[in-house]
Amino acid sequence: MVVALYRYERALVTAGNANGFLAAHLWGERLTDLALFTTGDDAALCRYTDPSPTNNNINTLCYNTLWSRRYYMIGRTNEIIYYGAKLGDAATYPVAEASFWRAYCYYGLYSRFSRLYLSTRPVTRDNIGDMNFVPAHRDSVFSLMYSDLDRAIRGLPLTVEKKNTGRIGRAAARHMNTLS
Repeated sequence: MVVALYRYERALVTAGNANGFLAAHLWGERLTDLALFTTGDDAALCRYTDPSPTNNNINTLCYNTLWSRRYYMIGRTNEIIYYGAKLGDAATYPVAEASFWRAYCYYGLYSRFSRLYLSTRPVTRDNIGDMNFVPAHRDSVFSLMYSDLDRAIRGLPLTVEKKNTGRIGRAAARHMNTLS
């Protein structure tokens, strides 16, 4: 299940919506406090809106893909962490990877939107009615990110085996911990 997270993240680059823009996770990096686009479709990136002036459908907004994919990944990581904890030491590595991915997703979302829904448990048909969709306080979001990254640092290998090239290692988790 953890390996699927890598594929899902990489597939964001090929998401073909939002009027042919670059991948949603790169969009924010094209804008700074010094430069932003004011004309054409790129201006929509500065406004976090759809390029179409007549389209008010929330599902077609430019950042909908990023938001939806990140929360989908958070849902999967919640499942891996929850059920992995039941397996004990046998699941240390996948739980550590999932913890990294959850922190990564929340960091990406927080850096663009800042008002986030915090989710840490798997959603089932039994608890879906109990979900709380109120924006979390900043301290709660960062506390979760730090605890996830601490778990990732403890559980990830220092060097990734050749057969796992491209997967997260301890150095990536430590680096992420300095950013958030």
